[in-house]
Amino acid sequence: MAYPPDENPAGQTILVALCGMSPAVVTETVWALAREGIYPERIILVTTTPGAECFVSRVFDSGVWDALRRNLGAPEGTLIFGPSRECIRIVPDETGEHDALDIAGRAVSATFGDSVLTLLRGLTENEDCRVVFSIAGGRKTMSAIAVQCMSLLAREKDRVVHVLVNPPFDHPGLVPAFYYPSATRHRTPEGEIHSGDRAVITLHDVPFIRCRTLFQAEYERLPGRFSDTVAAANRVLLGSSPPDVVLHPQQRIVRVNGREITLPKRLFLLYWMLCRRARDRLPPVRGLNDLGGAFVDFASSLGHDDFPGIEYDDYSEKEEGEKIRKDISELRTRLRREFPAMPGLEMISPVRDKGVYGLDPRVVPKEEPTVP
Repeated sequence: MAYPPDENPAGQTILVALCGMSPAVVTETVWALAREGIYPERIILVTTTPGAECFVSRVFDSGVWDALRRNLGAPEGTLIFGPSRECIRIVPDETGEHDALDIAGRAVSATFGDSVLTLLRGLTENEDCRVVFSIAGGRKTMSAIAVQCMSLLAREKDRVVHVLVNPPFDHPGLVPAFYYPSATRHRTPEGEIHSGDRAVITLHDVPFIRCRTLFQAEYERLPGRFSDTVAAANRVLLGSSPPDVVLHPQQRIVRVNGREITLPKRLFLLYWMLCRRARDRLPPVRGLNDLGGAFVDFASSLGHDDFPGIEYDDYSEKEEGEKIRKDISELRTRLRREFPAMPGLEMISPVRDKGVYGLDPRVVPKEEPTVP
Protein backbone atom coordinates (compact mmCIF):
# COMPACT_ATOMS: atom_id res chain seq x y z
CA MET A 1 0.00 0.00 0.00
CA ALA A 2 1.56 3.29 -1.10
CA TYR A 3 0.96 6.60 0.61
CA PRO A 4 1.05 9.64 -1.71
CA PRO A 5 2.22 12.78 0.11
CA ASP A 6 -1.27 14.25 0.52
CA GLU A 7 -2.47 10.99 2.12
CA ASN A 8 0.47 10.52 4.46
CA PRO A 9 -1.23 10.01 7.84
CA ALA A 10 1.84 11.23 9.71
CA GLY A 11 3.82 14.42 9.84
CA GLN A 12 7.09 12.85 8.78
CA THR A 13 8.49 9.57 7.49
CA ILE A 14 11.51 7.79 8.92
CA LEU A 15 13.14 5.07 6.84
CA VAL A 16 14.77 2.28 8.85
CA ALA A 17 16.88 0.03 6.62
CA LEU A 18 18.75 -3.18 7.22
CA CYS A 19 22.08 -3.40 5.42
CA GLY A 20 24.82 -5.98 5.07
CA MET A 21 27.52 -5.84 2.43
CA SER A 22 25.21 -4.69 -0.39
CA PRO A 23 24.57 -0.99 0.24
CA ALA A 24 22.65 -0.57 -3.04
CA VAL A 25 19.49 -1.92 -1.36
CA VAL A 26 19.31 1.33 0.62
CA THR A 27 19.80 3.72 -2.30
CA GLU A 28 17.36 1.68 -4.40
CA THR A 29 14.76 1.89 -1.63
CA VAL A 30 15.19 5.65 -1.32
CA TRP A 31 14.87 6.03 -5.10
CA ALA A 32 11.71 3.86 -5.16
CA LEU A 33 10.09 5.80 -2.30
CA ALA A 34 10.82 9.06 -4.12
CA ARG A 35 8.94 7.68 -7.14
CA GLU A 36 5.93 7.43 -4.79
CA GLY A 37 6.47 11.03 -3.78
CA ILE A 38 7.85 10.04 -0.37
CA TYR A 39 11.10 11.63 0.81
CA PRO A 40 11.92 10.37 4.32
CA GLU A 41 13.04 13.13 6.63
CA ARG A 42 15.45 10.77 8.35
CA ILE A 43 17.17 7.50 7.44
CA ILE A 44 18.47 5.06 10.05
CA LEU A 45 20.73 2.22 8.95
CA VAL A 46 20.86 -0.95 11.09
CA THR A 47 23.97 -2.98 10.39
CA THR A 48 27.22 -4.53 11.67
CA THR A 49 30.72 -3.07 11.82
CA PRO A 50 31.73 -4.44 8.37
CA GLY A 51 28.37 -3.33 6.95
CA ALA A 52 28.85 0.20 8.26
CA GLU A 53 32.38 0.44 6.88
CA CYS A 54 31.22 -0.85 3.52
CA PHE A 55 28.34 1.62 3.33
CA VAL A 56 30.42 4.64 4.34
CA SER A 57 33.12 3.80 1.80
CA ARG A 58 30.88 2.96 -1.15
CA VAL A 59 28.02 5.42 -0.64
CA PHE A 60 29.17 8.42 1.40
CA ASP A 61 32.89 8.69 0.61
CA SER A 62 32.35 7.88 -3.08
CA GLY A 63 29.83 10.70 -3.53
CA VAL A 64 26.98 8.33 -4.47
CA TRP A 65 24.68 9.70 -1.76
CA ASP A 66 25.15 13.35 -2.71
CA ALA A 67 24.57 12.46 -6.36
CA LEU A 68 21.38 10.58 -5.51
CA ARG A 69 19.98 13.52 -3.55
CA ARG A 70 20.69 15.86 -6.46
CA ASN A 71 19.19 13.40 -8.93
CA LEU A 72 16.01 13.14 -6.87
CA GLY A 73 15.73 16.86 -6.21
CA ALA A 74 15.10 16.07 -2.54
CA PRO A 75 13.13 18.81 -0.76
CA GLU A 76 14.94 20.76 1.92
CA GLY A 77 14.90 19.01 5.29
CA THR A 78 14.53 15.51 3.83
CA LEU A 79 16.88 12.54 3.35
CA ILE A 80 18.93 13.56 6.39
CA PHE A 81 21.58 10.87 6.46
CA GLY A 82 25.31 10.71 7.07
CA PRO A 83 28.19 8.72 8.62
CA SER A 84 27.21 9.31 12.25
CA ARG A 85 26.11 7.02 15.08
CA GLU A 86 22.71 8.67 14.99
CA CYS A 87 22.18 7.58 11.39
CA ILE A 88 24.13 4.30 11.37
CA ARG A 89 23.17 2.02 14.26
CA ILE A 90 25.66 -0.80 14.69
CA VAL A 91 24.17 -3.78 16.50
CA PRO A 92 26.04 -4.86 19.67
CA ASP A 93 27.46 -8.37 19.90
CA GLU A 94 26.09 -11.00 22.27
CA THR A 95 28.07 -9.58 25.20
CA GLY A 96 26.68 -6.09 24.69
CA GLU A 97 30.19 -4.70 25.11
CA HIS A 98 31.34 -4.53 21.47
CA ASP A 99 29.89 -3.87 18.03
CA ALA A 100 28.80 -7.00 16.18
CA LEU A 101 30.89 -8.26 13.28
CA ASP A 102 28.11 -10.51 12.02
CA ILE A 103 24.58 -11.59 12.91
CA ALA A 104 25.15 -15.33 13.01
CA GLY A 105 24.13 -17.48 15.94
CA ARG A 106 21.31 -17.50 18.46
CA ALA A 107 22.85 -15.18 21.07
CA VAL A 108 23.73 -12.31 18.73
CA SER A 109 20.42 -12.75 16.90
CA ALA A 110 18.61 -12.21 20.20
CA THR A 111 20.72 -9.10 20.82
CA PHE A 112 19.84 -7.89 17.33
CA GLY A 113 16.15 -8.39 18.11
CA ASP A 114 16.48 -6.42 21.35
CA SER A 115 18.24 -3.58 19.51
CA VAL A 116 15.64 -3.35 16.75
CA LEU A 117 12.79 -3.52 19.26
CA THR A 118 14.33 -0.70 21.32
CA LEU A 119 14.79 1.44 18.22
CA LEU A 120 11.25 0.85 16.99
CA ARG A 121 9.75 1.44 20.41
CA GLY A 122 11.08 4.98 20.46
CA LEU A 123 10.04 5.71 16.88
CA THR A 124 6.52 4.27 17.09
CA GLU A 125 5.71 6.10 20.32
CA ASN A 126 6.01 9.33 18.32
CA GLU A 127 2.58 9.92 16.81
CA ASP A 128 4.01 12.54 14.44
CA CYS A 129 6.02 10.08 12.39
CA ARG A 130 5.50 7.03 10.20
CA VAL A 131 8.07 4.23 10.02
CA VAL A 132 8.98 2.56 6.74
CA PHE A 133 11.18 -0.47 7.46
CA SER A 134 13.22 -1.84 4.56
CA ILE A 135 14.20 -5.49 5.12
CA ALA A 136 16.07 -6.01 1.83
CA GLY A 137 19.60 -5.90 3.28
CA GLY A 138 21.61 -8.08 5.64
CA ARG A 139 21.22 -11.74 6.48
CA LYS A 140 17.85 -13.45 6.11
CA THR A 141 17.81 -13.90 9.89
CA MET A 142 17.91 -10.13 10.27
CA SER A 143 14.97 -9.67 7.90
CA ALA A 144 12.92 -12.34 9.66
CA ILE A 145 13.52 -10.82 13.10
CA ALA A 146 12.86 -7.29 11.82
CA VAL A 147 9.43 -8.29 10.50
CA GLN A 148 8.60 -9.84 13.86
CA CYS A 149 9.66 -6.64 15.62
CA MET A 150 7.38 -4.63 13.36
CA SER A 151 4.56 -7.08 14.05
CA LEU A 152 5.00 -6.40 17.75
CA LEU A 153 5.12 -2.61 17.54
CA ALA A 154 3.94 -1.25 14.19
CA ARG A 155 0.84 0.90 13.90
CA GLU A 156 -1.57 0.92 10.97
CA LYS A 157 0.34 3.67 9.16
CA ASP A 158 3.76 1.93 9.37
CA ARG A 159 5.14 -0.16 6.49
CA VAL A 160 7.53 -3.05 5.85
CA VAL A 161 9.05 -2.98 2.36
CA HIS A 162 11.40 -5.02 0.19
CA VAL A 163 13.13 -3.72 -2.94
CA LEU A 164 14.05 -5.61 -6.13
CA VAL A 165 15.88 -4.59 -9.29
CA ASN A 166 15.85 -6.40 -12.63
CA PRO A 167 18.92 -8.24 -14.04
CA PRO A 168 21.69 -7.51 -14.73
CA PHE A 169 21.54 -4.54 -12.37
CA ASP A 170 21.28 -6.87 -9.39
CA HIS A 171 24.65 -8.45 -10.25
CA PRO A 172 27.36 -7.66 -7.64
CA GLY A 173 30.05 -7.78 -10.33
CA LEU A 174 28.87 -4.75 -12.36
CA VAL A 175 31.48 -2.07 -13.02
CA PRO A 176 30.75 0.51 -11.80
CA ALA A 177 28.36 -0.83 -9.17
CA PHE A 178 24.67 -0.03 -9.61
CA TYR A 179 22.96 2.10 -6.95
CA TYR A 180 19.94 3.70 -8.70
CA PRO A 181 18.72 4.33 -12.27
CA SER A 182 20.80 6.86 -14.18
CA ALA A 183 22.55 7.25 -17.53
CA THR A 184 25.67 5.52 -16.14
CA ARG A 185 26.88 2.64 -18.31
CA HIS A 186 27.62 -0.59 -16.42
CA ARG A 187 29.78 -3.47 -17.63
CA THR A 188 28.98 -7.07 -16.65
CA PRO A 189 31.75 -9.63 -15.90
CA GLU A 190 31.04 -11.03 -19.39
CA GLY A 191 31.79 -7.65 -20.98
CA GLU A 192 28.21 -6.62 -21.80
CA ILE A 193 27.34 -2.93 -21.46
CA HIS A 194 24.01 -1.83 -19.99
CA SER A 195 22.75 1.70 -19.40
CA GLY A 196 21.53 2.30 -15.86
CA ASP A 197 18.42 4.10 -17.09
CA ARG A 198 17.08 0.71 -18.23
CA ALA A 199 16.91 -0.51 -14.65
CA VAL A 200 13.49 -1.21 -13.15
CA ILE A 201 13.23 -0.92 -9.39
CA THR A 202 10.19 -2.43 -7.68
CA LEU A 203 9.25 -1.69 -4.09
CA HIS A 204 7.04 -4.36 -2.52
CA ASP A 205 4.99 -3.83 0.62
CA VAL A 206 5.30 -6.92 2.83
CA PRO A 207 2.02 -7.80 4.59
CA PHE A 208 2.42 -8.51 8.30
CA ILE A 209 0.25 -8.91 11.39
CA ARG A 210 0.14 -5.95 13.78
CA CYS A 211 0.03 -7.00 17.45
CA ARG A 212 0.71 -3.66 19.14
CA THR A 213 -2.79 -3.43 20.63
CA LEU A 214 -2.35 -6.91 22.10
CA PHE A 215 0.28 -5.63 24.54
CA GLN A 216 -1.55 -2.42 25.31
CA ALA A 217 -4.69 -4.38 26.17
CA GLU A 218 -3.19 -7.41 27.89
CA TYR A 219 -0.03 -6.06 29.51
CA GLU A 220 -0.58 -2.29 29.67
CA ARG A 221 2.91 -1.78 28.24
CA LEU A 222 4.87 -2.18 25.05
CA PRO A 223 7.33 -5.04 24.53
CA GLY A 224 10.68 -5.26 26.33
CA ARG A 225 13.22 -7.94 25.43
CA PHE A 226 12.64 -9.53 22.04
CA SER A 227 12.67 -13.21 23.06
CA ASP A 228 10.51 -12.60 26.15
CA THR A 229 8.06 -10.57 24.08
CA VAL A 230 7.67 -13.26 21.45
CA ALA A 231 7.00 -15.82 24.18
CA ALA A 232 4.41 -13.55 25.79
CA ALA A 233 2.68 -12.94 22.46
CA ASN A 234 2.56 -16.66 21.73
CA ARG A 235 0.96 -17.37 25.08
CA VAL A 236 -1.84 -14.95 24.31
CA LEU A 237 -2.28 -15.82 20.64
CA LEU A 238 -2.13 -19.57 21.21
CA GLY A 239 -4.51 -19.35 24.12
CA SER A 240 -2.23 -20.92 26.74
CA SER A 241 -4.09 -21.59 29.97
CA PRO A 242 -2.69 -19.74 33.00
CA PRO A 243 -1.41 -21.90 35.88
CA ASP A 244 -3.74 -22.59 38.80
CA VAL A 245 -2.41 -20.67 41.82
CA VAL A 246 -3.72 -21.28 45.35
CA LEU A 247 -2.34 -19.58 48.49
CA HIS A 248 -2.58 -21.00 52.02
CA PRO A 249 -1.58 -18.06 54.27
CA GLN A 250 -1.83 -20.02 57.53
CA GLN A 251 1.01 -22.31 56.41
CA ARG A 252 2.73 -19.85 54.01
CA ILE A 253 2.23 -22.34 51.17
CA VAL A 254 1.93 -21.47 47.49
CA ARG A 255 0.42 -24.25 45.36
CA VAL A 256 0.85 -24.04 41.59
CA ASN A 257 -0.90 -26.68 39.48
CA GLY A 258 -0.97 -28.92 42.55
CA ARG A 259 2.71 -28.57 43.41
CA GLU A 260 3.54 -26.81 46.68
CA ILE A 261 6.28 -24.54 47.98
CA THR A 262 6.59 -23.06 51.47
CA LEU A 263 8.00 -19.56 51.58
CA PRO A 264 9.61 -17.51 54.37
CA LYS A 265 7.30 -14.99 56.02
CA ARG A 266 8.37 -11.87 54.16
CA LEU A 267 8.50 -13.58 50.76
CA PHE A 268 5.06 -15.11 51.23
CA LEU A 269 3.60 -11.74 52.24
CA LEU A 270 5.13 -10.10 49.17
CA TYR A 271 3.77 -12.75 46.83
CA TRP A 272 0.41 -12.70 48.59
CA MET A 273 0.18 -8.96 48.01
CA LEU A 274 0.92 -9.37 44.29
CA CYS A 275 -1.58 -12.23 44.02
CA ARG A 276 -4.25 -10.10 45.70
CA ARG A 277 -3.62 -7.36 43.15
CA ALA A 278 -3.94 -9.87 40.31
CA ARG A 279 -7.16 -11.27 41.78
CA ASP A 280 -8.63 -7.78 42.18
CA ARG A 281 -7.58 -6.83 38.61
CA LEU A 282 -5.32 -4.02 39.78
CA PRO A 283 -2.50 -2.77 37.49
CA PRO A 284 1.10 -3.87 38.05
CA VAL A 285 3.26 -1.92 40.47
CA ARG A 286 5.90 0.23 38.82
CA GLY A 287 9.20 0.95 40.57
CA LEU A 288 10.72 -0.33 43.81
CA ASN A 289 9.49 2.66 45.84
CA ASP A 290 5.86 1.99 44.92
CA LEU A 291 6.39 -1.74 45.45
CA GLY A 292 7.74 -1.09 48.94
CA GLY A 293 4.84 1.22 49.72
CA ALA A 294 2.27 -1.28 48.50
CA PHE A 295 3.96 -4.01 50.55
CA VAL A 296 3.89 -1.93 53.74
CA ASP A 297 0.23 -1.04 53.20
CA PHE A 298 -0.71 -4.67 52.62
CA ALA A 299 1.24 -6.02 55.63
CA SER A 300 -0.21 -3.30 57.86
CA SER A 301 -3.75 -4.26 56.85
CA LEU A 302 -3.36 -7.84 58.13
CA GLY A 303 -4.11 -9.10 61.62
CA HIS A 304 -2.78 -12.09 63.53
CA ASP A 305 -5.84 -14.07 62.54
CA ASP A 306 -5.02 -13.45 58.88
CA PHE A 307 -1.34 -14.25 59.14
CA PRO A 308 0.04 -15.83 62.33
CA GLY A 309 3.27 -14.39 63.67
CA ILE A 310 3.08 -11.06 61.86
CA GLU A 311 4.99 -8.25 63.55
CA TYR A 312 4.19 -4.76 62.36
CA ASP A 313 7.63 -3.43 63.33
CA ASP A 314 9.12 -5.66 60.63
CA TYR A 315 7.51 -3.56 57.89
CA SER A 316 8.46 0.08 58.18
CA GLU A 317 8.44 2.45 55.22
CA LYS A 318 12.04 3.54 55.70
CA GLU A 319 13.37 -0.02 55.57
CA GLU A 320 11.70 -1.09 52.38
CA GLY A 321 14.12 0.32 49.76
CA GLU A 322 16.94 -2.24 49.90
CA LYS A 323 14.88 -4.96 51.55
CA ILE A 324 12.22 -5.00 48.88
CA ARG A 325 14.80 -5.25 46.10
CA LYS A 326 16.38 -8.30 47.72
CA ASP A 327 12.99 -9.84 48.51
CA ILE A 328 11.58 -9.57 45.00
CA SER A 329 14.79 -11.02 43.55
CA GLU A 330 14.80 -13.92 46.03
CA LEU A 331 11.09 -14.59 45.44
CA ARG A 332 11.59 -14.78 41.69
CA THR A 333 14.60 -17.09 42.11
CA ARG A 334 12.74 -19.47 44.43
CA LEU A 335 9.76 -19.79 42.10
CA ARG A 336 12.04 -20.54 39.16
CA ARG A 337 14.00 -23.08 41.18
CA GLU A 338 10.94 -24.90 42.53
CA PHE A 339 8.95 -24.91 39.28
CA PRO A 340 11.68 -25.14 36.58
CA ALA A 341 9.62 -26.91 33.91
CA MET A 342 6.21 -25.49 34.82
CA PRO A 343 4.22 -24.48 31.72
CA GLY A 344 3.42 -20.79 31.94
CA LEU A 345 6.03 -20.11 34.62
CA GLU A 346 6.50 -16.57 33.32
CA MET A 347 2.81 -15.90 34.01
CA ILE A 348 3.22 -16.40 37.77
CA SER A 349 6.54 -14.58 38.04
CA PRO A 350 6.44 -11.55 40.37
CA VAL A 351 8.50 -9.54 37.84
CA ARG A 352 6.77 -8.66 34.55
CA ASP A 353 9.53 -6.45 33.15
CA LYS A 354 12.34 -4.29 34.46
CA GLY A 355 10.79 -2.15 37.19
CA VAL A 356 7.30 -3.64 36.67
CA TYR A 357 5.96 -6.03 39.31
CA GLY A 358 2.87 -8.23 39.18
CA LEU A 359 1.50 -11.49 37.83
CA ASP A 360 0.17 -11.98 34.32
CA PRO A 361 -3.33 -10.41 34.20
CA ARG A 362 -4.88 -13.73 33.18
CA VAL A 363 -3.78 -15.45 36.39
CA VAL A 364 -6.56 -15.44 39.02
CA PRO A 365 -5.07 -16.67 42.32
CA LYS A 366 -7.28 -18.25 44.98
CA GLU A 367 -6.91 -18.24 48.77
CA GLU A 368 -7.73 -21.12 51.09
CA PRO A 369 -7.33 -21.15 54.89
CA THR A 370 -5.54 -24.49 55.21
CA VAL A 371 -4.01 -27.12 53.01
CA PRO A 372 -6.60 -29.85 52.38
